[in-house]
Amino acid sequence: MRQGSRCTLVESDYSHLPDSRVPESDSLMRFHFDLTDGRTTMSDAEGAEAADLPEAIEQAVIVIEELRSGGELMDVDGLWELVIKDAGGNELHRLSILPSE
Repeated sequence: MRQGSRCTLVESDYSHLPDSRVPESDSLMRFHFDLTDGRTTMSDAEGAEAADLPEAIEQAVIVIEELRSGGELMDVDGLWELVIKDAGGNELHRLSILPSE
């Protein structure tokens, strides 16, 4: 890992995935946010609740920015991704975290 490197968030287009929005109700869905570089995965066992996938993606972006501002992504080297999964472990979305020069 490179000391002092900065990271850039790159979002992929997953519009081909089924819509995971909750029907009009007050119920929330549980999403899990795993970090992986393809070899190492840091699993999110607890997860977080959100109304739908777009809200979960917003939460993920906020978490990445908090990690970045806290200096926890300073040593990131190579391609890391934040993988959003539903409560059943099904992958719904990926956000790439790329080192920037």
